[in-house]
Amino acid sequence: VTSMDLRSSLTDLGYVVCAVATTGEMAVKYVGELHPDLILMDIMLAGKMTGIEAAEIIRTKCRTPVIYLTAYSDDSFLARAKITEPFGYILKPFRELELKTNIEMALYKYKMENALRVSEETTRVLLNAIVDIVFLVDTQGRFLAVNSALAKQAGKKVSELIGSNVSELVSLGILSSKMAGWNVNPTQVIPRHFEEEFNGKWFDVTLCPVRNPRNDIVLYAVYVRNITSHKKHEEQSRQNEEYFRSLVED
Repeated sequence: VTSMDLRSSLTDLGYVVCAVATTGEMAVKYVGELHPDLILMDIMLAGKMTGIEAAEIIRTKCRTPVIYLTAYSDDSFLARAKITEPFGYILKPFRELELKTNIEMALYKYKMENALRVSEETTRVLLNAIVDIVFLVDTQGRFLAVNSALAKQAGKKVSELIGSNVSELVSLGILSSKMAGWNVNPTQVIPRHFEEEFNGKWFDVTLCPVRNPRNDIVLYAVYVRNITSHKKHEEQSRQNEEYFRSLVED
């Protein structure tokens, strides 16, 4: 009766109900086959699997947004439900306006999260497509993002560097203190560019501060390019010029 009433309300609101599942197992099966945009999930279902267990499987497999629609408001249920990262929690008896508001907010939130995941993946691909070292650090010197070039230089995985402090790579001689941004004024809002000789090699370094909407610097984007061969060519050209100048003078 509840599902029939809910289907009627959703249809009146302009949504399409692709399936109704009475068990958690059936819900998981339908999601895999029909790929719905949203799931309204009761916590207590027929069968062995609860709605929370079904929602966790669905979140792991396909991340379809879930709104809990239930009569249970105990803290224990809420604590278990929060682990599955639901997009809403509506208590019965529900009102159509409340249902519509929660659905629209959940769909919008999912759309924004999906766009953010695509943006993060695009950033990761771009970072790893660059042969030069690129990384992001917060104002405390913790790595927020690094590319595979730096990870390879450090002999570690990218995941191992995330969250660690840039000082570790400075102490290992992989980055200089200037590359780590230790000499950057925290109030400096414009990018800083310099060349540095480090460990017998020359590097072109750019540090760009990133600000939040309140104009506070929250992290630094650092780009390090090895220009040793370029410097060698410059030095060779300089020596050639001096040689020919001395010939002319002689």
